[in-house]
Amino acid sequence: MKRLVMPTLYLSTICSPAVAEDGTIWAGWLGAIGAVVSALIAAYVGSKSGAMHAVQGYKTQKAFDNQLDWYIRMLRSVRSLNERIRGALVWEAEGRGDPHWWSQVQIAHEEFERTAWEAPLFGTDKANAATKKCLAAVEAAAKVSEIFDPYHMKKEGRDPNIAFEAARALPPVLEECVKPIISEARIHLGIAVDAPAS
Repeated sequence: MKRLVMPTLYLSTICSPAVAEDGTIWAGWLGAIGAVVSALIAAYVGSKSGAMHAVQGYKTQKAFDNQLDWYIRMLRSVRSLNERIRGALVWEAEGRGDPHWWSQVQIAHEEFERTAWEAPLFGTDKANAATKKCLAAVEAAAKVSEIFDPYHMKKEGRDPNIAFEAARALPPVLEECVKPIISEARIHLGIAVDAPAS
């Protein structure tokens, strides 16, 4: 009942001055209808504009988050691959080598490659170029070492030291290759990049 009474009282209030001035009710009603229609149009346009702005803001934030997530995963995959390689080489140097440690290297290698393939989608041109350089270095080492499997090489009668040397040479190369990716990640976050020393 209240829903019916309140709009009626509102319209009556709007119409009353018009009736008193010219003696017709139509002027008042037309004014009221015009005011309501104008209010509805303004509300529709305002809500639509606000909704579009909110959607655009969400899309921008989502894109920012996805790019940042890729930079983080890329850097972590490089670090993980380097750590696994160095760990496996330490066990070999101590005479406690085992295929298990190299299987961990292979897992890190797969994760690195999966992340690197996303570079054209999320990375800047500089980050993409640096990722290609990292990927080329990893693929070259993987090819020489039978995808980081020296024990398989040993079973086939080949010298596993070839694989060890290829793996040993990789971490310093990756640490250098990844520097532009770090710089691009800092720019993405709005952090100033240090100028190179002259």
